[in-house]
Amino acid sequence: PRTDVLIEPKPMSIQRIVSLILLLLGPCSASCEDEEDGLCSNMLLQKHLDIAPKDSPQQEDWVMDVSQNFMVDRIVRQRGFKRRVLDLQVTHMDLNLLEVPKQMFFFTHHKSGTVLARSLAIELASELQERHTKYMWETYEKRHTGHFPGCAPTAVATYQNMNRNILERIQTSDQCSGFRSIHFIREAAATTVSAYLYHSDPSHSNDYVKEGLDSYEDLRRVDAKHGLLQEAKAQEEFTLKDMEEVHAGLVNDPNSLVVGLEEFEMDYDGTTRKIFSFLLGSSHAKIDTLVQKVKAYDTNAWSDSQLEQVNHVADKDETSKTLELFLEMKDESVVQEVLKYDKKLGYDVPSEKLRRMGSRPIAVVLGNKSGKICRRRFAVHDHTVRLWTYDGAEKSSLQPT
Repeated sequence: PRTDVLIEPKPMSIQRIVSLILLLLGPCSASCEDEEDGLCSNMLLQKHLDIAPKDSPQQEDWVMDVSQNFMVDRIVRQRGFKRRVLDLQVTHMDLNLLEVPKQMFFFTHHKSGTVLARSLAIELASELQERHTKYMWETYEKRHTGHFPGCAPTAVATYQNMNRNILERIQTSDQCSGFRSIHFIREAAATTVSAYLYHSDPSHSNDYVKEGLDSYEDLRRVDAKHGLLQEAKAQEEFTLKDMEEVHAGLVNDPNSLVVGLEEFEMDYDGTTRKIFSFLLGSSHAKIDTLVQKVKAYDTNAWSDSQLEQVNHVADKDETSKTLELFLEMKDESVVQEVLKYDKKLGYDVPSEKLRRMGSRPIAVVLGNKSGKICRRRFAVHDHTVRLWTYDGAEKSSLQPT
């Protein structure tokens, strides 16, 4: 299948019909660089985007497989894992003066927002009436097209399982001079837990780190503790290694913006506006339209029933329990190696005490100038803080305020 897709959010055209016929006839042998008309596209992996236009009555089903859940990112943030630097590159640039570059790329890694990045890129290409290239992982592209991913022949592109080799090909290509990029990263514990929950689900038995021991068949033979350690080893040796190397290659590049996946959980609209403003310039006429269009992918606003339909998302209780188990194994060498990547990616790792206090009640005792003791108890539940005060030792006087 080809990676090059011409995006047209309209009723199915003759081109689309021809594409479907080509899909049924078999895979293309030509490379993306050889395709001028973009007819031979990877319809299997883009089926929702190609078949269901935005104004279709099936829009809810269509969008379910093209977004990202931020549950584990919310939980690790509540445990104190936070990035030290946000918007550093943006603060050093005047976004009003930016001109639209010839090429705009989204770089992602396994379990770091690939599906969401692809959706944002396709909306961007659609609004600009440009073409979008979707690259799968490196060995897949070589096997199916005869070429390793490199400089995309289109104005917009997404790169899955990005690594240093692909980045070097892009950066050294004369055809990609002046490209602008968005690099999605994710906190290391969140990446590992998300990958474990995903790979241990039998519905994803064909998706795993090929060189690791984190396939469904591998994980189902061991308990959760040993499964998490196997997943941690795979993430440390492959996904997180790639993420850190690409980050190091882009962090000082003024034409690249690093976006932590947790930023979408904290302020989805603000993050998408930042991304499109960085790529196009904040005064571009399409910014507001793009921000509005991609609201459909904001899982923070989805109902529980909608989230249940996303086939790669675990439930909240399971996610929280798995993260706690992972953090309890902090003395395991592989867990320590995983968490070392946080510092390299710009995240602060909280102390063990702060991690344990993440969602538990915190008791604070204060004394006033007269020496009288006032006790205050804070109970933290998600984003709600409840405060009770009482005097002395009489708990019966406890009153909410």
